[in-house]
Amino acid sequence: MALTVDPGIDHAGGPYVPEGAPSAFADAGYCGRSFEEGVLRFHDAVSGPEFRAYVRAAFPEIPDPQVDVLAFDWQGRQILTVRQPLAGGAWGEQELRVADLAGGAVQELCTLPEFGAILQNDLVGQLFGQAQYDDFREANGAGDAVLAFDECVEYTHPLFLGGADSVANMAVTDTAVYWEVVGALRASTVPLAPGTRVDSTLD
Repeated sequence: MALTVDPGIDHAGGPYVPEGAPSAFADAGYCGRSFEEGVLRFHDAVSGPEFRAYVRAAFPEIPDPQVDVLAFDWQGRQILTVRQPLAGGAWGEQELRVADLAGGAVQELCTLPEFGAILQNDLVGQLFGQAQYDDFREANGAGDAVLAFDECVEYTHPLFLGGADSVANMAVTDTAVYWEVVGALRASTVPLAPGTRVDSTLD
């Protein structure tokens, strides 16, 4: 089964192809569209450059100067196209990673072909934690609500600052504001030694 498009949610910014990536997802018409009730959205020509800059600012330790964004999930986690450095100044094949702002980390995801297979085999909900998304909506009396293209569900107290991984610690927010504010806070923690106490003013 292919992705289910969310009707009435279309950012309409035009096609966007991450730097150095194939155009398959743009060619399929995914850019600026929302799928599976907001579980997954694909960047377009407006949101792509904006969030590429947010990711590079929040995670300055990513070595690839061409790191770019492809899509994002209901928690605002950004799906990155990124290469790993090899010996002699060369770069490996472009793969996908997830920039998890709440957790303050970049995690492995899959290759681009594997991601295409995930989209076609109805595994998006499993990969991006749709069960927790549904729990959040139920807890807030919005079981059928669909996030707008520019919204996500944030942890009001980020996990990397000791916040609880629970729906009680979640709220809908503007994704750009979330990445600008929490991204700057996350970047400021990069030079700190492990275990350093960081006082948050986000509560």
